[in-house]
Amino acid sequence: MADHLFNKQAAIYSEARPRYPSEWFSMLAALTPQHSVAWDVGTGNGQAAIGWFDLDRFYPIVKRVLRKPGGIIAVWCYGSMEFSPEIDGVGCEGQPLELDMRKEMSFQGLLKFLRSLPVVHIAKEQGVDLLPEELLKEFERAWGEPEMVRTAIYKTYMLAGKVKL
Repeated sequence: MADHLFNKQAAIYSEARPRYPSEWFSMLAALTPQHSVAWDVGTGNGQAAIGWFDLDRFYPIVKRVLRKPGGIIAVWCYGSMEFSPEIDGVGCEGQPLELDMRKEMSFQGLLKFLRSLPVVHIAKEQGVDLLPEELLKEFERAWGEPEMVRTAIYKTYMLAGKVKL
């Protein structure tokens, strides 16, 4: 399912989505004494996220792969975006670390982001347009000048820790 859905939009997804800050990777590296091997799961073009995994099958594999002492697992995601009051008003174990991830974007960048959402593609395949022209015009009015670049702040969350073996 995920391959069929995401292969169609990989390029737009890569362009429209934010990049995770390099400091995050440094922070994770500081949690483990070994730095010779890293296992990056579910990234690819960034779309096969843990939300698509069968977790009952995934976590036993994680335990097997991370048997080496000091291995860690980190899961992160972003759930919402904030711009400014004019724009925002339109339309596990432990406590996750809350992080802000920023991305500069124009109105066209916002449209690309919205069009990269899996739910938009699933609905479109079923004949439902979740981004009708009227809604896009409302977003455009709220944005201001289409060429205006705004800073999107993705509210991001990370859990990281050692696997219990």
